[in-house]
Amino acid sequence: MYKLYIIRHGDFDAGTTRLNNAGKAQIMYIASVLQQENLLIFSSLGPRSTESAELLACLLAKNSTPKEIFGSNTKANQSIYYKKALNYIKKLKSDVVIVTKGEYANSFITYFGNQYLNKPFSKQNLKKGPNCAFLN
Repeated sequence: MYKLYIIRHGDFDAGTTRLNNAGKAQIMYIASVLQQENLLIFSSLGPRSTESAELLACLLAKNSTPKEIFGSNTKANQSIYYKKALNYIKKLKSDVVIVTKGEYANSFITYFGNQYLNKPFSKQNLKKGPNCAFLN
């Protein structure tokens, strides 16, 4: 069985598109947790998601640039992008990390649970840890 990690980008200061020091530290913590995993890394289009994914790839010594997976930064047709993303991930036969903004992370988890686990699922199903959330 393969693992799918959905990670919210690191923290940032209001009015900026870059991670702040706390956000970089959060990604460093996630990298330490995922250190032993063999992962493919993806991100959504947003600059903080992209920066977080690139930092994570660098910290995990991945030799490739994270790929964008959702195709849009808008809510329009989200379920179409989610379906395409999940179908693509299933074909990879690898553990995957998706770095995205909190709104997408929450709605993607709901979509994934409802479509692929065949049970109602929401962000309330998450167990939060230091800068991380894990499925119960």
